Amino acid sequence: MIKKTILIFTVLISLILFSCEDIFEKDITNDSVMILSPLSKNSIQSDKVTFLWELLEGADQYHIVVVSPSFENIQTYVCDSLTDKYTISLSLPAGEYEWSIQARNSAYESQKKNVSFKVERP
Repeated sequence: MIKKTILIFTVLISLILFSCEDIFEKDITNDSVMILSPLSKNSIQSDKVTFLWELLEGADQYHIVVVSPSFENIQTYVCDSLTDKYTISLSLPAGEYEWSIQARNSAYESQKKNVSFKVERP
C-alpha cells in the first residue's frame, strides 16, 4: 500500500512539474502586437527601415518576417527572425514589402499582424 501511494505521489508531482510552464505562462493567443512603424500603406523615403512595435505583456520573444512584395506573392524572404527586443532595423532596396509580427512565450503565440509598405528613394 505504501509503494502504491509513493508511486501515485511521484506521478502527480511529475505531472505538476512538467506542466508548470503552461500554468505560469500568460495565455496571449487572443492578443496581438501593436505595430508602431511602418504602418500599413506607408511610403518610406529611406533605404533604412526601422520596424517598431509595443511590447506585449506575457511575451518573451517576437517573430518578425519581412517579404517582398507580399505574403500572397512571395518573391524574396528579406527577414525571418526571433528577437526579444521591440525594434529591428533593416536596409532595404526600393520596392514593395509586407511584414508580420507575432509575440511568443514558451507556451503560447499571439495573433499575427501583417502590414504592407513601400520603400522609395528620395
